[in-house]
Amino acid sequence: MAKKNNKNKAGRKLVFAFVVLLIIAFVAAAMYLSLPSGTVQNPAIITIINNIINNNIPSSTTITGAATTTVTTASAPGQTPTTVNTGTFQPSAVTLEIKSWGFNPNTVTLLKGSTATWTNKDSVTHTVTSAGNFDSGDIAAGASWTYTFNKAGTFEYSCKYHSSMTGKVVITE
Repeated sequence: MAKKNNKNKAGRKLVFAFVVLLIIAFVAAAMYLSLPSGTVQNPAIITIINNIINNNIPSSTTITGAATTTVTTASAPGQTPTTVNTGTFQPSAVTLEIKSWGFNPNTVTLLKGSTATWTNKDSVTHTVTSAGNFDSGDIAAGASWTYTFNKAGTFEYSCKYHSSMTGKVVITE
């Protein structure tokens, strides 16, 4: 009889643990869904997610910088939640590849002051050229070029040697 009680206790503990985990998952989902629209808006991360959804995944992408985190709390049921901003958006750095005769990712969205580095993984020379904005000059195979975006706007660019190679950087304030 004692063995049966031990099995029942173990089973109840397992069910209890499962219920607790389920409650935590629901609370986390509810907290996420209750965040104000646009709370999570690190443009570089959103670009990566969009690239994954569109199956345009670069072999390496590096994002650095601090994102804004908003925490909403209520001390007791029925109280008005308090929203605390725990950080601010900071410029970031992103690494883009020049590979297979294209720019990958093809479009990135960053904050003003962010830095983009293009690395040429093709076997031929390419450029990153945006008329009137920036020009990398020749980027040899295996070499990289970095540019810091100090003004907001949309910067379309191409390779001056291979006009079918195009990309876009969107810089927000």
